[in-house]
Amino acid sequence: MAESEKKEYDMVYKGYLKGHNGWVTSMQLFAKEGQGNFLISSSRDKNLLIWKLKPEASEDEELGTPFRLLRGHSHFIQEISLSNDNLHCLTASWDGLIKMWDVNEGKVIRNFKGHTKDVLSVSFSQDNRQIISGGRDKTIRLWNILGENKYTIESAHNDWVSSVRFSPDVKQDLFFSTGWDRKVKVWDKKKMSEFVPDAPINFSTQHLNALSVAPSGAFIATGGKEGVLKIFSVVQKQDLSYGFELARECGLGSIIHCAAFSPRFFWVACGCDNGIKVSSLILLLLVVRLQGKETLWRYSNEIS
Repeated sequence: MAESEKKEYDMVYKGYLKGHNGWVTSMQLFAKEGQGNFLISSSRDKNLLIWKLKPEASEDEELGTPFRLLRGHSHFIQEISLSNDNLHCLTASWDGLIKMWDVNEGKVIRNFKGHTKDVLSVSFSQDNRQIISGGRDKTIRLWNILGENKYTIESAHNDWVSSVRFSPDVKQDLFFSTGWDRKVKVWDKKKMSEFVPDAPINFSTQHLNALSVAPSGAFIATGGKEGVLKIFSVVQKQDLSYGFELARECGLGSIIHCAAFSPRFFWVACGCDNGIKVSSLILLLLVVRLQGKETLWRYSNEIS
């Protein structure tokens, strides 16, 4: 790489947020025009918190203040999904319910009833018109925004469905799922049917927790108890069906609970038992590990 093309990125610990009385299970950032940046978080304390983030904070002070407390679930909240317009939030809970919240009003506007056990994952479609969910009843359910269960895939996995995600590429008409049966699946959204692989794929030796889809829809990231982050390319075959090919893998040495692609760089951030780990898709190495109050990590994207 030419000298002028070398880049360095500083990752700096900015502060902390304190407000939940249980494990924090899911978080999403969003912005309001003219009002700054916000964060919405869920917890095993059964609540949602919306935080107003500060533009600046020292590492020893809180990075934001609780702006609104949202209550309504009777059990742990496992995951949240924010609509692309930042107006609505979905919550998946161990009480078997999915709730839709009005973010501005801070209230429940709709309940989604259908799962017979804990709901572990929920996701808005790119156009905010459809919702997909999965849970411990081993089903995947497709909903409209009115809370109507339009389709149910019984025994979608042979064990708990741990994560479901729509493809951001609306031309693909796909969604993906992971399960405790150690499998990753790609589904036809129109037919609600699985694209069966031509040959078995070793996705993991142990149960999978995490699933993230790249902004382009061309890659997915998975991880779980095995502690290995695996990146698969999403491949369209000659018969127009879809499948996976292993593109990268990186051992992180810890259980992976969640994963997220960066919207700007070829990085995947993973929430692990022993910290937050960020891996580069290009260099096949661990970029940073954030844990506690370690303040500065530097990464150069030079490729030798």
